Amino acid sequence: MDSVESDFDVILVWSVLLISIGYIFFISKFGEPPAKPSVPIPKIRHLNRAKELRRARHLEAQRLQPNRISFPLLRLPPEITFIILKCCADWPGTYSSLTQVSRRVQKLAFYACLPRMPIQLTDERQIPSFDLFLRKNPQLSPLVRNLWLAPIRLHLVEEALRILKACINLRSLASFSFIIREAIALRSVVRHRKCRQLTMLYTNEVAWKDLIGAPGGPAFFQQLTHLRLVRHCVPENTPLPKLTHLSYTLDRAESNVSIGKKMLRDDKSYPSLHTVIVTRGLHNPSLVLKRSTALKIFTFDAPSFGTEIKLWCNNVRRRGMWEVSAELTPTQYCACGCCGDHTSHL
Repeated sequence: MDSVESDFDVILVWSVLLISIGYIFFISKFGEPPAKPSVPIPKIRHLNRAKELRRARHLEAQRLQPNRISFPLLRLPPEITFIILKCCADWPGTYSSLTQVSRRVQKLAFYACLPRMPIQLTDERQIPSFDLFLRKNPQLSPLVRNLWLAPIRLHLVEEALRILKACINLRSLASFSFIIREAIALRSVVRHRKCRQLTMLYTNEVAWKDLIGAPGGPAFFQQLTHLRLVRHCVPENTPLPKLTHLSYTLDRAESNVSIGKKMLRDDKSYPSLHTVIVTRGLHNPSLVLKRSTALKIFTFDAPSFGTEIKLWCNNVRRRGMWEVSAELTPTQYCACGCCGDHTSHL
């Protein structure tokens, strides 16, 4: 009896064990897989939007990052490099930056820009600085072509004269008569043989006669083609055979063109003269250039102050009153911001 019960217990245990194993196998084989945790749709959209924003910020940062690949200026043919640098002569800030890039670019900038730049020297900072620059670099003195030299203090005259004597290849000069007298000749030999445009600042009759009588004075003036006189005196009865353009200023409000008419008709003393511009200072800040007669005589209404140096700079850049007057007919006038920065014909 005891043996039968023990056999029954063994069978029962094995039955339970087999049933359990079979159940587990059946469930693992044919039952449904456990469900994965689901991600809410709004959260997925948020993550995608965040990725797009990060990508956009990265692209914007790359766009704003300065380009570290420099323009291959020095790899270009020398002729093209020189043409590009010449364009910088109208922007002093760009020219100054170029001179600080490297020694090679600095040298190229000097030779490309100095002959075309209107150099303005008037005060205690500009004149000594440019004088020192030329003394350290005497080979650059012949490159200076256009010079406005008007020292406002007496102690600057010595340095101004040294600058003018060094720059022997000037094409356009603006200065006072006493500075011009001291510098145009050395031992009766004209130094500035290539100067063609002269602006004389505030010259009276005595100073004019003294200038004409200076050694080399007549020879210097006979080579001029453009003469601008600021205030007081017009060189009547002074032969200027190559003079083609004359401009002079009157202090009174009503311009008197009779002097200009007389000089235009004087074929003996002024055989080449064909354009006379008479300027008068008004309180109206606008500038107006008018052709009033059949002869090439123009009246130029300008502000009383702060205009001369702008006119000179624009003439140097070939955008000034000389060029504008050549295009006007007797029925036209030019109203301009500085006679050269704009030209509108009506």
